[in-house]
Parts: sequence; structure tokens; C-alpha cells
Amino acid sequence: MYSQRINKLSIHPEAWLAYLVTEARYSAFEHLDVLIETTGLDYPLHEQLALLAQPPRQVRLFDHTPEHALTEGPILLRVELNNAEQQGWLQSFLAHVHGQERVLVLLSQWPLDRLGAHLRHFTQVSWNNNTRHGVLRYYDTRQFEAVCNAFDRTQCEHFHAAMDRWYWVDGDGDACDYDGRCWQAHPKQDPLADKAPPVPLQLKNQQLELLSRWRDAEDVRIELDIRAENVKARSKGALRDKLTIAVATLGKEACSADKQLVHDWLVNAFTPVRNGTAKQ
Repeated sequence: MYSQRINKLSIHPEAWLAYLVTEARYSAFEHLDVLIETTGLDYPLHEQLALLAQPPRQVRLFDHTPEHALTEGPILLRVELNNAEQQGWLQSFLAHVHGQERVLVLLSQWPLDRLGAHLRHFTQVSWNNNTRHGVLRYYDTRQFEAVCNAFDRTQCEHFHAAMDRWYWVDGDGDACDYDGRCWQAHPKQDPLADKAPPVPLQLKNQQLELLSRWRDAEDVRIELDIRAENVKARSKGALRDKLTIAVATLGKEACSADKQLVHDWLVNAFTPVRNGTAKQ
């Protein structure tokens, strides 16, 4: 599998938007593409957008998929930088959802419909010789890095073909970014253009195992209400990393049945050793 370092910077929502606008204009972009996971969103998104004189154009990623009937899910908005009303709405929205880990901001020169179709394709995955199908929730920023790390080189080249850069704020309030250009041998070419209709993304057993470990760890974290500050973790991201190892080592059922076992394992993992650094 292939991974890339994720850059992080602690930031507030207003400063983050200013940073995104600066990044976009420096690279000659006149818009920001905002991918929102609306499942469980406690914000009247469609109602607020309808109040704008010129709402951002949007694409529902679940349209034309087996999940098309769902009223929630990923929605892609193109916010124009020369539209002060759209920027004002985005600033208010980002402040409302800060820390919820449900917004990915993209820099892409692709037309919106083409970009939406590209991102829609990667929500659909199959495995077990194409006998099993499901949704790949890369648009959940908690999973984005895990998905990127699980992809093989060809999948990374296809996935990032449309994106110059991805941005998000993690659960610790840190702004993160991922450079998609390093995977673009031919950034002007759509790697899926010659496949009509494109087949679902095929995942191998090893890739499923990596993603399942992350999902199991997140289930245990929520079920047992494990918090970073209670196990000496420096951040939510560090907690998720160690908890993934704990669940893989101890087993999901054992972890779910014994919170103290998990707590003690994590505290031991984060306890500083004699040289003053935490165990890794």
C-alpha cells in the first residue's frame, strides 16, 4: 500500500477559510469544491442554501447509485470565490461543523459534473470476486487517510487524478492537507474516461482488512466512550492509531466486552518510557 505524509496545522474555522482562499488563489483557482458528509448533520443545509440569491452548484454523489434513495450522504458544492454571499455562507457553515470531521475541501480544475461523477465512482466498491458490493466512505474525513493508505498505486493515481490538493480539519481542530498532484502522471487525463460504464472499484482482501481494522476500532471507541485525555493520548488521531492496533491485537469482541482491558492497554501504550518519549 502507498501512503503520504499528512501536513497538520492548528487553526480556527475563520482562519481556515482564509487559508483555503489564499491557497486557491495562489494556484489560480476561482472556486473551492466542498464535499460534505450530510449523514446525521445537525444543520439545515438545503434550507440555508435556498436562502442565497445564487446558491453554489451542487452534485449528490449517491445519485445514479444503489444508494440514490437515501436523503443523506455526500454532497459536493462548488463555492465561487468571487461570490461574497457564498463565501459568507461557507464561513458560517464551517464554524457550525468545526470539529465534526465531515468536510473535505478540494482544489480541482475539472468541471463540476465531471468531478462529481469521478468522486461518485469511488463511493462504489466490490470485493470477493465482484460478489459483494458496498460504499467506500472516503468522504468521512476520519477515514480519508486510511482509505488513501489502503489504495494501491494505480488506485491512488485514479483517485487523485482530479485533485490538486485535499483539505480538512480533524477532530483535534488541526487543519490537514494531502497533495494529490504527486499521483498525477497525466493530470489533464481522466483515467476513467474510456470505461463506460465504469466498473466498481475492486478491493483486495488485504485492503478490506486494513479498512475493517479502522472501522472496528472506531466502533469500539464509540461503544466504550474512550477519550484521548483518559488514556494519556496526545490527540484523537493518536488514539485512533493506537486503538486500531489494540483491536487488531486483542480482538474486537474482547475489547467490546472489557473496557478496562482496552483502557489499560492504551494507557500502557501511551505511557512515557525512561527517555521521556511515549511508546510507539
